[in-house]
Amino acid sequence: MRGSGRRIFRLLLRATILSLLCLTPVDAEGPTLVRLSINWLPTDKLDALEAMYDRQLEPIFARHGLASMEKWSRQDSAFSIFCSHFAVESPAVAIAQMRAVREDPAWEEAIQRLGAAIYGKPDRALEYRLHIHHTPAGAGKSVRAGAGKSVEAGRGTTVEIGSGFGQGLWQNFGLVDGMPHTIATMLQDRRGDLWFATSDPGPNLGWPDGLWRYDGLQPYRFNTADGLPHDAVTCLLEDRSGQLWIGSKGGLTRYDDRQDVGETFTTFTTEDGLAHNTVICLLEDRSGRLWIGSDSGLTRYDGETFTTFTTEDGMAHDRVACLLEDSKEQLWFGAGWSAGGPVGLGRYDGRSFTQFTTADGLSSDWVLSLLEDESGQLWIGTNGSVNRYDDRQDVGEIFERVFATDFRQYLGGVMAMLQDRTGDLFFAIWGEGLRRFDGTDYLSLTPRDGLASTSVLSLLEDRDGQLWIGSANGELSRYKNQRLATFGREDGLTHDNIYSLFEDREGRLWIGTIGGMSWYDARQDAGERFAVLETPEKGVGNILQDRRGHLWFGLGGLGAGRYDGRRFELFEKEGIHFQTSMKPLLEDGQGRLWFATGGENGGIDLFDGEQWTTFDGNIGLAHENVVCMHQDRAGNLWFGSWGEGVSRYDGEQFERFTAEDGLAHDEVFDILEDPEGNLWFATSGGVSRYDGRSFANLTTEDGLTYDNVFSMMQDREGKLWFATQGGVSLYDGRVVQHLTRKDGLANDSIREIIQDRHGAIWIAANGGLNRYLPSSTPPAVRLQSIVADQRYGPTEEIFGFEQTAETIRKGCREGHSAEGLIDRLLTGVKTFTKEEPQGDDMTVVVLKVEA
Repeated sequence: MRGSGRRIFRLLLRATILSLLCLTPVDAEGPTLVRLSINWLPTDKLDALEAMYDRQLEPIFARHGLASMEKWSRQDSAFSIFCSHFAVESPAVAIAQMRAVREDPAWEEAIQRLGAAIYGKPDRALEYRLHIHHTPAGAGKSVRAGAGKSVEAGRGTTVEIGSGFGQGLWQNFGLVDGMPHTIATMLQDRRGDLWFATSDPGPNLGWPDGLWRYDGLQPYRFNTADGLPHDAVTCLLEDRSGQLWIGSKGGLTRYDDRQDVGETFTTFTTEDGLAHNTVICLLEDRSGRLWIGSDSGLTRYDGETFTTFTTEDGMAHDRVACLLEDSKEQLWFGAGWSAGGPVGLGRYDGRSFTQFTTADGLSSDWVLSLLEDESGQLWIGTNGSVNRYDDRQDVGEIFERVFATDFRQYLGGVMAMLQDRTGDLFFAIWGEGLRRFDGTDYLSLTPRDGLASTSVLSLLEDRDGQLWIGSANGELSRYKNQRLATFGREDGLTHDNIYSLFEDREGRLWIGTIGGMSWYDARQDAGERFAVLETPEKGVGNILQDRRGHLWFGLGGLGAGRYDGRRFELFEKEGIHFQTSMKPLLEDGQGRLWFATGGENGGIDLFDGEQWTTFDGNIGLAHENVVCMHQDRAGNLWFGSWGEGVSRYDGEQFERFTAEDGLAHDEVFDILEDPEGNLWFATSGGVSRYDGRSFANLTTEDGLTYDNVFSMMQDREGKLWFATQGGVSLYDGRVVQHLTRKDGLANDSIREIIQDRHGAIWIAANGGLNRYLPSSTPPAVRLQSIVADQRYGPTEEIFGFEQTAETIRKGCREGHSAEGLIDRLLTGVKTFTKEEPQGDDMTVVVLKVEA
């Protein structure tokens, strides 16, 4: 793990204390441990502080029944920490004794004297923390839950949303598009609907705007007029039964839309046993119990009883603003932006409470967000950094600060964390934007990259793998997160600098690099693996498979290599060398091989299996330094040159096209023919399309990420992929989207792109090989309503319907005709009309899930 300001602490303290008490960890349910911690001491003052503690502070503790059982300190380069622990009978006794110490005038005088001596400032008191560190948990206060107040849910207010603004893989929506001021929490339910909570319980961020639902067809806003107890909605949870729980400043609300009960809001408040009417966070544990965080403690709801734990039961603070259950079924919680000051990280294991602070290695006691990754490690987001906690037996308990943020007031707070389906971690940092961790590097994503705002609060990955980022100033971003995997030398490639890619007839992927030839076989009978094919020349460029199944490789100065599956044979012509970095090999329709060569005797060499024929500038070729070739559907051969445009050969004569004829640039690196017969040319000045009459150009002014385009590929959907020196550009005929290193590419200098038979996109870069796996499951489609003689809804009242976008398309081809398409916020609406035998038409409105 790499990160700035890396600090690691081993927490052996608790084991030491338990041994002093003659207790084993299994038996450690008796005493309550109180901790005094003095942090951020100048290291050169540590010895003086320890001496002053013994003379001035310890007698005050003893006078109030707190006898120091262990003192310890830790020294860092600039600052030190001093701690003292006291064992008492119970949390109640600890609370009373700590209150007595704080209210003792002698204590106030002592910490003022010590602060002046330690910090060198007469008016600065000693900074300290006195709190319960570990205690057996009390039973909590249990109240039989009331029935709550149930009301029929309103239909909500329809909200018109603008089209937003797109930039590459980003789509942003703001206040001008009708979005709410604050998007504090987001949720996608099992039916695919998106829900947005529009109030944050933190430092007055934004304005409350109720609860928003987007069903793929239309956004709706629910507020008090529709049955909600308050417009300030703070948190959301869908339980295992599919019921939606809504936390607000008016209580805990359950939304139920089952057919047998109708759509209802049922709200629980303090009158029903809830500890506090402002619900800050929600969690469902593995047993199906609901946990509610508020300013009045941690509440557990089992469907019949509310049980609330507070400081009287051993918690260090009553405020709970973030909750997590880890894989060991332990609860972790933080207080967020607490009015009472920073309190650290709490843990409840079902028997006891433990509080971790900066004295234990946390970089900050303001704990704002929590995440357990797929490997079981706990990540803690604070007001200025991210910490990782590890409690493996071989290392003990460790807090590690993995990176710091630029913290100023509320800026730099890590408000939310998420691990996506590819394993990448995302961190929402207030005032900074996003950071993405791919297992090796941390990459920042800001408005410069397409993010709408740096005031980020919430994160959500939807079922299609898209990342949603909510903010506090009316901005919502959708990031089309690509499922990218990166391979390099450590995975078996001969080198990370990759020249070329090719898939052979057996489904093997061949990778030509500056260090030689690698191949990859993903067939089920072979397993995924990279292997090396030894070649006489390390730099391997263009790859081709002829009609006999032989593989040909461009080998730079050594010519070309031929591999028949068993033996490698060098195939060379005296006085020439083949281009390695472009596409110098071609087999034409007659089975003849064409070699583009360079050097003093360069040009084009044709080999018909028996003899060579050379074409050069003396017979009409535009330039002898040819770097790419293509045979079009009419049989014409096209040759792209390094600086003199492109030449077309019809079997008898050459015709030359240059920038003067409309070509984007005279350096032509690749040629592609689309299904309509248009020719596309990748140049160092952009991309040119030739329709047989004229050229049309696509450059950075039109959205290309870079004008220097090395190669092109058209995928199964007809989209064009351009490999540029500044990343990948994807063109669908209307819009250009970008894919760069910040999206997970190994490098922005891209050499070649191919799509294999399974649909995976492979991207060769000067830094590694990327594989992008498009979603293999078509998105689900749910009918919103049926319109015939009247509008029917919900559709479950008529018939069950569960289809995918693919089956809808199939049904359309088999007899339905598309009448229109309306572009909307997330998806769209398609209307299909089916003519019935009686002559009547039935119009079906279908949710189009994927835009």
